[in-house]
Parts: sequence; structure tokens; C-alpha cells
Amino acid sequence: QLCGGGTTKSNSNELPISVPLSFLFLPMKEPAH
Repeated sequence: QLCGGGTTKSNSNELPISVPLSFLFLPMKEPAH
């Protein structure tokens, strides 16, 4: 489902948003790192 080639627009919109969000939350949750 995630690796589907039919709904790339939906995935492309959520991919770039989920990626930077995760990276921003990673350092926020673990400031000791």
C-alpha cells in the first residue's frame, strides 16, 4: 500500500511532511542527545 504507484500524489504530500516533522520532533524529545 505504501509502495503503491497509483496514489503517489497522496504519498508525496504526506512523505515530505512526515519526514521533516519526525526529524524536528526527534531532537525535541531527546535534547540530551
